[in-house]
Amino acid sequence: MAGHSATSTIGTRLADSGNAQERLAAALAYVLTPVIPLVLLAGSAKDNQYLRRHAAQGLIWSIVLLVLLTLTVVAMVATLRSTLLAICLLPVLILVPFIPGAFLARAVYRGSDVTLPIVSPLAERLFLRRPS
Repeated sequence: MAGHSATSTIGTRLADSGNAQERLAAALAYVLTPVIPLVLLAGSAKDNQYLRRHAAQGLIWSIVLLVLLTLTVVAMVATLRSTLLAICLLPVLILVPFIPGAFLARAVYRGSDVTLPIVSPLAERLFLRRPS
């Protein structure tokens, strides 16, 4: 028992942030958005505050992702008219908007508390507050 009393910070964060399956589902909410967040909000996240929080943030994140993806496509179309290099970089550039979501998913899966400046308060106001 003496060995269990001294836990690391990472172990404490992982213990407080749900089990591995919950962390995986929460991480996927940022990568496979908006499908996974909608499934979580409609199903298993109803009774699980941890999953509901990340599903709500993932759903709001999908709006940010859509804006980034749209801006990337517009920029690519504009550069396609002027250079062949844009055609070669097209497969790489289309992935750029997904990079922040991948970093968010990695942080959530490792047990970190992910709080996004605009997304988190909006998600809490829209999805997490229960009417009294």
